[in-house]
Amino acid sequence: MFKWRTEAKWYLAALSPLAFFAVAAVIMAVSGQGWPDLAELGKFSSLPVMIAPLMWVVMLLVNAFPEETGWRGFAVPRLLEKRSLLRTALIVGVLWALWHVPSMFVIENYRELGLPFIPGFLLGIVAGSIFLAWLYRASGGSVFVVAVWHATYNLFSGTAAAHGLVAAMVSTGVMAWAALIVIVEVRTWLRGRRSPAGLKPAVG
Repeated sequence: MFKWRTEAKWYLAALSPLAFFAVAAVIMAVSGQGWPDLAELGKFSSLPVMIAPLMWVVMLLVNAFPEETGWRGFAVPRLLEKRSLLRTALIVGVLWALWHVPSMFVIENYRELGLPFIPGFLLGIVAGSIFLAWLYRASGGSVFVVAVWHATYNLFSGTAAAHGLVAAMVSTGVMAWAALIVIVEVRTWLRGRRSPAGLKPAVG
């Protein structure tokens, strides 16, 4: 849970939602829509309004870290003992998506998006599960690193700033990460099947 010493590149991966937000902000400015209001990053559902860095800390301590202790700190390593990364991520992803259903009726930003938002939201949860299972394994089993990603993602996808292009860009970025991981894992599996040593890691 408190393993924070890992390579810097995994922290960069954990902060990737910030990069997706920045790309969306530039596109909005160039297209004449204006820059996103950064003050809206400090507005989340029924919580008091606060500055964005403090909101991130609150999300990390109250939401991301406790949640990741269960999903990535407990479920993922145990499932990985007998299952592939992709199968593990899909199992946790489905459970995680169902666990998030009530939040769609509680979090104001989600309610405003309406019912058409739900399929994309659930797909994003599964994509996030794939990415986080990979990040957990790549970082050497750091719950803290995946919690950093979780809090950063929530800041840019769940606050009042997450609407229109911003929400789409952040969600698409996670799905792109997940798609890349799936491609790499499948290619690794196929190479294993063709290996003369007979190494055949299971994929799903």
